[in-house]
Amino acid sequence: MNMRIHLHLRPLIAAIALMTMGLLASVMIMSRVSRTLFDAHRAIAENSAPTVVVLDTAQAHLRRLHMLVVEQMLGAPGDPGVRSSAIETARRGLAHDMELYSALPIDPGEVSLVGAIRESLAQLNDVVDRAIASAPRGDASELGLARDLDSAVGDLGLDLARASEFSADLATRSAARVAGVYHTDLPIAAGILALTFVAGAGTLALTYRAVRRAEALAGRSLAAVEGRAEELEAFAGRVAHDLLSPLMVVSLALDLADRRLTGAEDGAARSAVERAVMTLQRVRRFVSDLLEFARAGARPPPGVRAGVEEAIHDVAEELTPIARDAGVDLRVEPLPAGRVVACSPGVLSSLLSNLLQNAIKFIGGGEERRVTVRALDAGGEVRVEVEDTGPGVDPEDRTRLFEPYARGRDAKAPGLGLGLATVRRLVESHGGHVGVRSAPGHGSVFWFSLPVAA
Repeated sequence: MNMRIHLHLRPLIAAIALMTMGLLASVMIMSRVSRTLFDAHRAIAENSAPTVVVLDTAQAHLRRLHMLVVEQMLGAPGDPGVRSSAIETARRGLAHDMELYSALPIDPGEVSLVGAIRESLAQLNDVVDRAIASAPRGDASELGLARDLDSAVGDLGLDLARASEFSADLATRSAARVAGVYHTDLPIAAGILALTFVAGAGTLALTYRAVRRAEALAGRSLAAVEGRAEELEAFAGRVAHDLLSPLMVVSLALDLADRRLTGAEDGAARSAVERAVMTLQRVRRFVSDLLEFARAGARPPPGVRAGVEEAIHDVAEELTPIARDAGVDLRVEPLPAGRVVACSPGVLSSLLSNLLQNAIKFIGGGEERRVTVRALDAGGEVRVEVEDTGPGVDPEDRTRLFEPYARGRDAKAPGLGLGLATVRRLVESHGGHVGVRSAPGHGSVFWFSLPVAA
């Protein structure tokens, strides 16, 4: 009898042992998969993606600074005081971008790039100081100074492009690790789980039920990991293929070429350069929208603070030339002094810039073209409103305007429909609220509120 019992117990013990080993192997593989995906996500979301966005913004500030300094050297028409203020604003913007870049995690292979960028920035600041101090003379010294300026701008632009390309390569390597997990570890884990189920099917009812529970749990975990792997793979692929840093170099080269095409016979070439610049700007705008939306749900670090009055004035000053070119009167109502909200200055500027640019872009062709920004106290929050005199928003569109990829029915301006969705994700991640008031034909008021900083 005992012999018979032992003979019956041996397959059961073997099945239980096989099941236990299978479960242990599955747990180890899933742990490795989770660790790999977490590392890849952190590399992309906390390093590569923010670095590319910051460097793209720095390239834009660099191009604007170059243009303004060249106009200053050539004595272009316009108020010199306004131009000098614009030059300082562009320099501060570029310096701020470099501070943000330095604050991001730095890969060991990126140290030399950071040093090169600092040296190029110092060289550029020296040349800009000399250019601002010199008056337009039209002699050989001015020509040499112009060459120094072009060289300094080109060096810094190339360094920024190399740093962006390095970040894109980091994202590519992270995507490759995710793809390796997806194509090797996950199928192995699935096979082991299947074998574990077969072994558990021959055990007692209790063992069978335990195996089924483990299988259900592992199946849910596997589905979650697969979904996360697909999401990271798609995002990393977009970073690797769409955020090619040579676009930045091409944009800088086109900008320099446009400055040199001043003759009457260069009309066709200048037109081609302008079309190319517009195309590159559209690509960068689309990519920036995607990246900002992808990282907009992150929670803010504790203790961040931003002054509302300063942020509104800075963004309004930056967008005033754009509004003027669009025939829009951009106004800032008197603001309450000393209001500080619990978010970073960069986030607050991004929110303001999104709403103001939207208002300017979609104001339509009415006779009265005005955009007004104001800030109001709302209990424990500060409420910022952007009011326009545009065509308004249809009632059926208001409920979906803040959803990703949602655009108005009559929207003709280019875009992906991520601007307002990004605003909502940023505001809600900081504990605030967003909304819109509008009536067709009577303009719109887009608003957001953020908690007052402690």
